[in-house]
Amino acid sequence: MKALITGASSGIGRDIAKELSKRGYDLVLVARDLEKLNKVKSEIKNTNIEIVGLDISTVENCKELYKNYKDIDILVNNAGFGDCGYFISTNLEKEVQMINTNIVAYHVLTKLYLKNMQEKNKGKILNVASVAGFMPGPLMATYYSTKAYVVRLSESIREELRRKKSKVKKEKTKKNPKTKERTKEKLEEQSEQPTKPRTSKKRKKSKKKKINKKVIGFFSIIILISIIVVLALTAPIFNITDITVNGNNQVSTNMIINLSGLRKGENIFKFNSTVEQKIKENTYIESVNIKRKLPGTVIISVKERTVKYQINLINSYVYIDKNGYILENSSEKKDVPVIVGLSIKEDEMLNEKRLKTEDLEKLNDIIKIIDSAKTINVDNLITEINTENKENYVLYLESKGKKINIGDTSNLTNKMLYVKKILEKEEGKTGSAFVNGDLSAGFKPYFREE
Repeated sequence: MKALITGASSGIGRDIAKELSKRGYDLVLVARDLEKLNKVKSEIKNTNIEIVGLDISTVENCKELYKNYKDIDILVNNAGFGDCGYFISTNLEKEVQMINTNIVAYHVLTKLYLKNMQEKNKGKILNVASVAGFMPGPLMATYYSTKAYVVRLSESIREELRRKKSKVKKEKTKKNPKTKERTKEKLEEQSEQPTKPRTSKKRKKSKKKKINKKVIGFFSIIILISIIVVLALTAPIFNITDITVNGNNQVSTNMIINLSGLRKGENIFKFNSTVEQKIKENTYIESVNIKRKLPGTVIISVKERTVKYQINLINSYVYIDKNGYILENSSEKKDVPVIVGLSIKEDEMLNEKRLKTEDLEKLNDIIKIIDSAKTINVDNLITEINTENKENYVLYLESKGKKINIGDTSNLTNKMLYVKKILEKEEGKTGSAFVNGDLSAGFKPYFREE
């Protein structure tokens, strides 16, 4: 007899593995962390164990697992994880990973192994769910929803198997403080001994009792959660005692805290995602992530935009980043290229947050030219870029005394090779290089001394 357990490197999965080994099952233990799996393997004696280091959050990996280990008597779907925070603030990529692990993997493996077990007319599947599957979960919305899916899927399949009078057993189990006893109880329920059919009356009575228990349990938990929420919003222990900021270089810590509106002494649970929007009012701030570290610490992590170019006004410079966001108007000239010839007017630059579409297209061309210039190590020598004519961008290399007529953004690689040759050949001379013709049509780049 053989059992396959996912998420077997720790917790419930590890304990189920130990219990099944005592019952004489060979084991296939699956998890991402091979080091932890090897540790579990060393703790279980007198059992044939295979360990599989695999991330089952993809359909392809689930199919590969089934392909390699079809001959299974018990499947335990246990892999999963959760996250905490307001739904509007939690990380989307992490939530998708959670859905793939907590739902998609369960679904795919259950379907694949159930078909196989149906053909053999024997087998057991145990889906590890949670009490979270029976109620809403504020601050853990995605995790609670994934567990509700597991509960409903398991109950639905079990009813389908009952109607078909299949010998395949499909169970769910809830995580609770007595996990080991609950697991053992479920495994014993799935023995091969035949059971006497219930009468319709007994079945209805039993079903009614279960419903009543669920309803009472549900409302008890709601009341308990309500009490906890009220205490959390009023207890002094949850007042903010410290606000830390990280990731900032351009914007001061005090500025970010002032923008957030957060104050020490306020309740840590009362603020929401609008705080992030307030901080992002500063144009240097690209993104914000705020976390609570109970009981009283708030951690603000920011990602800043960096100055890549500048536009010369009459008495000042306007800094912009690589995406055309207008960051600041300053009298100080930065050591970054000056862009000349954009269509945006001076008064617009002082009032807008970003360049216009036409200028963004030019900026995109500039980025291509700068990236190409890196290949010949002259990107840091460019002091000015003239964009008045999109068919002929002009680069100024002040330290070399050269003006480079680059043309449009076509064939940049070859153009830069000619620029490199001209700079080497005409070292020490002041003048203009012309690589703005059609090289494929026979144009010969040249230098004109001034």
